Amino acid sequence: MNEQLRRILEAKRTERAHLAALPFARKLEILDQLRARSLELSRTTLRRPASHRGGGTKSA
Repeated sequence: MNEQLRRILEAKRTERAHLAALPFARKLEILDQLRARSLELSRTTLRRPASHRGGGTKSA
């Protein structure tokens, strides 16, 4: 395992421990924020199939 991967894994462990130590109410707040962000992203045109962007085929 190289040094960069080792640092990434250690940072993940540290962040997980930090999140686990948070009060339950704070975890719910974070969950609400993540849900809101997910909904926001799902509404963007970047996630829609091409047929929804008006880029479909022309009819003859």
